[in-house]
Amino acid sequence: EFLNRVDEIIVFHQLNEDHVKQICKIMLDNFAKRLEQNQIKAEFDDSVLALLAKEGFDPIYGARPIRRAISTRIEDLFAEKMLEGEIKNGDVVRVYSENGKIVIKK
Repeated sequence: EFLNRVDEIIVFHQLNEDHVKQICKIMLDNFAKRLEQNQIKAEFDDSVLALLAKEGFDPIYGARPIRRAISTRIEDLFAEKMLEGEIKNGDVVRVYSENGKIVIKK
């Protein structure tokens, strides 16, 4: 009965590194738009994309862990810096990776 209801077969191909980086870029762009609501402009370096793509990809779960990687590595760091007063409304910051760590500079 079930097989008679299936019209098509959809093949899902495994994600490659470029796909994962594109997903990271989309998620970081969304985060940057949220920051712009506080008049904070964030520019993300390609090194951040590479680091998040490496940490946020799992062959079994695909790109699902990217959200957690961005939350723990990027969003939490921004929140700390904003609470400490290092990042304020109107700031322009550059975000890059150095020795496996995320760095935020004005």
